[in-house]
Amino acid sequence: MENYFTDNEDIQFYLNDARFKDIFELRETGYTENIAYPFAPEDFEDALDNCHRVLSLAGQLSAEILAPTATDTDRHGCTLKNNVVSYAPGTQEVLKRFAQADLFGFTLPRKYSVLNFPLTVYMMAVEILMAVLLLENSRKSDRKLNLAKKFVTDTFHRVQMLSGKIIYSDENIFYKDRHLLD
Repeated sequence: MENYFTDNEDIQFYLNDARFKDIFELRETGYTENIAYPFAPEDFEDALDNCHRVLSLAGQLSAEILAPTATDTDRHGCTLKNNVVSYAPGTQEVLKRFAQADLFGFTLPRKYSVLNFPLTVYMMAVEILMAVLLLENSRKSDRKLNLAKKFVTDTFHRVQMLSGKIIYSDENIFYKDRHLLD
Protein backbone atom coordinates (compact mmCIF):
# COMPACT_ATOMS: atom_id res chain seq x y z
CA MET A 1 0.00 0.00 0.00
CA GLU A 2 1.23 3.46 -0.88
CA ASN A 3 2.31 5.70 2.00
CA TYR A 4 3.51 9.23 1.35
CA PHE A 5 5.70 9.14 4.46
CA THR A 6 7.41 5.77 4.21
CA ASP A 7 7.85 6.23 0.44
CA ASN A 8 9.58 9.60 0.90
CA GLU A 9 13.34 9.02 1.12
CA ASP A 10 14.09 12.69 1.83
CA ILE A 11 11.95 12.84 4.95
CA GLN A 12 13.29 9.45 6.10
CA PHE A 13 16.83 10.74 5.67
CA TYR A 14 16.25 13.88 7.73
CA LEU A 15 14.20 12.13 10.39
CA ASN A 16 16.97 9.59 10.94
CA ASP A 17 19.72 12.23 11.05
CA ALA A 18 21.55 12.15 14.39
CA ARG A 19 20.94 15.88 14.85
CA PHE A 20 17.22 15.23 15.07
CA LYS A 21 17.85 14.17 18.67
CA ASP A 22 18.82 17.78 19.48
CA ILE A 23 15.56 19.04 18.00
CA PHE A 24 13.52 16.73 20.25
CA GLU A 25 15.65 17.53 23.29
CA LEU A 26 14.77 21.21 22.89
CA ARG A 27 11.05 20.43 22.73
CA GLU A 28 10.74 17.72 25.37
CA THR A 29 12.35 19.48 28.36
CA GLY A 30 14.03 16.43 29.82
CA TYR A 31 11.26 13.97 28.90
CA THR A 32 9.46 14.63 32.19
CA GLU A 33 5.94 15.27 30.84
CA ASN A 34 5.08 11.56 30.82
CA ILE A 35 4.33 11.87 34.53
CA ALA A 36 1.40 14.20 33.86
CA TYR A 37 0.64 12.93 30.34
CA PRO A 38 0.94 9.14 29.92
CA PHE A 39 1.13 9.50 26.13
CA ALA A 40 4.25 11.71 26.34
CA PRO A 41 7.55 10.05 25.36
CA GLU A 42 9.92 8.72 28.00
CA ASP A 43 13.09 9.29 25.97
CA PHE A 44 14.35 10.15 22.50
CA GLU A 45 13.73 6.68 21.09
CA ASP A 46 10.11 6.83 22.28
CA ALA A 47 9.71 10.34 20.82
CA LEU A 48 11.14 9.22 17.49
CA ASP A 49 8.87 6.17 17.46
CA ASN A 50 5.85 8.45 18.11
CA CYS A 51 7.00 10.67 15.28
CA HIS A 52 7.33 7.73 12.88
CA ARG A 53 3.88 6.44 13.84
CA VAL A 54 2.13 9.79 13.41
CA LEU A 55 3.86 10.65 10.14
CA SER A 56 3.18 7.14 8.85
CA LEU A 57 -0.51 7.59 9.67
CA ALA A 58 -0.51 10.98 7.92
CA GLY A 59 1.18 9.36 4.90
CA GLN A 60 -1.31 6.49 4.85
CA LEU A 61 -4.35 8.77 5.13
CA SER A 62 -2.88 10.97 2.42
CA ALA A 63 -2.60 7.98 0.10
CA GLU A 64 -6.05 6.58 0.95
CA ILE A 65 -8.11 9.77 1.15
CA LEU A 66 -6.30 12.87 -0.06
CA ALA A 67 -4.65 11.52 -3.22
CA PRO A 68 -7.77 9.91 -4.75
CA THR A 69 -9.84 13.07 -4.26
CA ALA A 70 -7.19 15.71 -5.06
CA THR A 71 -8.08 16.31 -8.70
CA ASP A 72 -11.86 16.43 -8.13
CA THR A 73 -11.37 18.63 -5.08
CA ASP A 74 -9.30 21.08 -7.14
CA ARG A 75 -11.96 21.13 -9.85
CA HIS A 76 -14.81 21.63 -7.38
CA GLY A 77 -13.08 24.16 -5.13
CA CYS A 78 -14.83 26.12 -2.41
CA THR A 79 -18.33 27.45 -2.92
CA LEU A 80 -20.11 30.53 -1.63
CA LYS A 81 -23.83 30.20 -0.98
CA ASN A 82 -25.91 32.55 1.19
CA ASN A 83 -22.72 34.22 2.43
CA VAL A 84 -21.36 30.88 3.66
CA VAL A 85 -18.17 29.41 2.23
CA SER A 86 -18.10 25.62 1.99
CA TYR A 87 -15.11 23.42 1.30
CA ALA A 88 -15.17 20.94 -1.54
CA PRO A 89 -16.54 17.52 -0.47
CA GLY A 90 -13.06 16.00 -0.76
CA THR A 91 -11.60 18.64 1.54
CA GLN A 92 -14.38 18.09 4.06
CA GLU A 93 -13.69 14.33 4.08
CA VAL A 94 -9.94 14.82 4.48
CA LEU A 95 -10.41 17.25 7.38
CA LYS A 96 -12.89 14.90 9.06
CA ARG A 97 -10.59 11.87 8.78
CA PHE A 98 -7.49 13.77 9.91
CA ALA A 99 -9.45 15.10 12.91
CA GLN A 100 -10.66 11.58 13.76
CA ALA A 101 -7.02 10.45 13.70
CA ASP A 102 -6.06 13.31 16.09
CA LEU A 103 -3.61 14.76 13.58
CA PHE A 104 -4.33 18.39 14.39
CA GLY A 105 -2.37 20.32 17.00
CA PHE A 106 1.07 19.08 15.98
CA THR A 107 2.99 21.79 17.80
CA LEU A 108 0.61 22.74 20.61
CA PRO A 109 1.44 21.78 24.23
CA ARG A 110 0.22 18.46 25.59
CA LYS A 111 -2.06 20.17 28.09
CA TYR A 112 -4.46 20.55 25.15
CA SER A 113 -4.35 16.77 24.54
CA VAL A 114 -2.39 17.16 21.32
CA LEU A 115 0.98 16.05 19.96
CA ASN A 116 3.56 18.66 21.13
CA PHE A 117 5.91 17.84 18.24
CA PRO A 118 8.74 20.16 17.20
CA LEU A 119 8.01 22.49 14.30
CA THR A 120 10.31 20.38 12.13
CA VAL A 121 7.96 17.39 12.45
CA TYR A 122 4.98 19.59 11.63
CA MET A 123 6.79 20.78 8.50
CA MET A 124 7.40 17.14 7.54
CA ALA A 125 3.65 16.51 7.78
CA VAL A 126 2.98 19.61 5.67
CA GLU A 127 5.50 18.32 3.13
CA ILE A 128 3.67 14.99 2.97
CA LEU A 129 0.38 16.74 2.22
CA MET A 130 1.95 19.13 -0.28
CA ALA A 131 3.73 16.27 -2.02
CA VAL A 132 0.39 14.47 -2.43
CA LEU A 133 -1.25 17.52 -3.97
CA LEU A 134 1.71 18.30 -6.19
CA LEU A 135 2.21 14.70 -7.26
CA GLU A 136 -1.44 14.01 -7.96
CA ASN A 137 -1.67 17.13 -10.08
CA SER A 138 1.60 16.36 -11.86
CA ARG A 139 1.18 12.78 -13.00
CA LYS A 140 1.52 14.14 -16.53
CA SER A 141 4.56 16.30 -15.86
CA ASP A 142 8.04 15.33 -14.67
CA ARG A 143 8.79 19.01 -14.17
CA LYS A 144 6.13 19.30 -11.47
CA LEU A 145 7.42 16.13 -9.83
CA ASN A 146 10.88 17.66 -9.60
CA LEU A 147 9.36 20.84 -8.17
CA ALA A 148 7.56 18.77 -5.51
CA LYS A 149 10.79 17.07 -4.48
CA LYS A 150 12.62 20.41 -4.42
CA PHE A 151 9.82 21.93 -2.30
CA VAL A 152 10.14 19.15 0.28
CA THR A 153 13.90 19.54 0.54
CA ASP A 154 13.87 23.36 0.50
CA THR A 155 11.21 23.54 3.21
CA PHE A 156 13.26 21.35 5.51
CA HIS A 157 16.34 23.49 4.88
CA ARG A 158 14.38 26.65 5.75
CA VAL A 159 13.28 25.10 9.05
CA GLN A 160 16.87 24.11 9.76
CA MET A 161 17.99 27.68 9.02
CA LEU A 162 15.41 29.06 11.44
CA SER A 163 16.62 26.69 14.15
CA GLY A 164 20.23 27.76 13.59
CA LYS A 165 21.37 24.44 12.14
CA ILE A 166 22.28 25.92 8.75
CA ILE A 167 24.26 29.11 8.40
CA TYR A 168 23.65 29.51 4.65
CA SER A 169 21.23 27.99 2.19
CA ASP A 170 21.23 28.27 -1.58
CA GLU A 171 22.34 25.80 -4.23
CA ASN A 172 24.95 24.76 -1.68
CA ILE A 173 24.20 24.11 1.97
CA PHE A 174 26.68 24.83 4.73
CA TYR A 175 26.05 23.30 8.14
CA LYS A 176 27.62 24.66 11.30
CA ASP A 177 28.98 21.25 12.28
CA ARG A 178 29.75 19.77 8.83
CA HIS A 179 31.52 20.50 5.60
CA LEU A 180 29.66 21.56 2.51
CA LEU A 181 27.01 19.02 1.49
CA ASP A 182 26.39 18.37 -2.20
